[in-house]
Amino acid sequence: MVSVAETSSSSVSDIITQNIGSSSESSSTVSSEASKPQQQQVPAFTWLVKPCFIYKDEYKDCKSFRARFNQYFVDGKTSDCTGWKEDYDNCVLWEDKDDVDALNKVIASEKKRVQKRLKAHYANDVWEQRSEPPANWNSELPKWITKEYEGSFLKKKADDLKSGEEKLGPISGSRAGERASHGEGEGTSSSCSIV
Repeated sequence: MVSVAETSSSSVSDIITQNIGSSSESSSTVSSEASKPQQQQVPAFTWLVKPCFIYKDEYKDCKSFRARFNQYFVDGKTSDCTGWKEDYDNCVLWEDKDDVDALNKVIASEKKRVQKRLKAHYANDVWEQRSEPPANWNSELPKWITKEYEGSFLKKKADDLKSGEEKLGPISGSRAGERASHGEGEGTSSSCSIV
């Protein structure tokens, strides 16, 4: 693993590419001998592709009035939503017509999204990245935390659930619990209040 201190902003994309691969990866061969006698080239990162309806939903959300308002508020301009539309169209081409070129375009787009999301993570020069968890990650809690937990409501409910005295459901004594026990409020959303 590359040390965080050694990384510069120019090498961040190289590190990300090493971890998720580049868009020009070699394809793995998949064949189904029973249904198709010929072999079909399927890219290695097909698992990155989401179901097509997700791309359609993302495009609709990106174009909505609420999203446009938020984009303008955060960035000072509206975002370009054509990437979601292109991904949806390419995904449909892949699903309907087994177009491998369209699949490769969606995979390349997904890799760019992952790169953008992880750029700050790999460019971090403040925290040292771990290659494994600390040695004492599952050690016992300090005594003062254990002592406070003993008399807590959470401990009482956990003990009741373990002993079988109480089943999961509405908290008894709450208005939602009263309505449920009397059969009222059918079809209405329940509310929760913190006491």
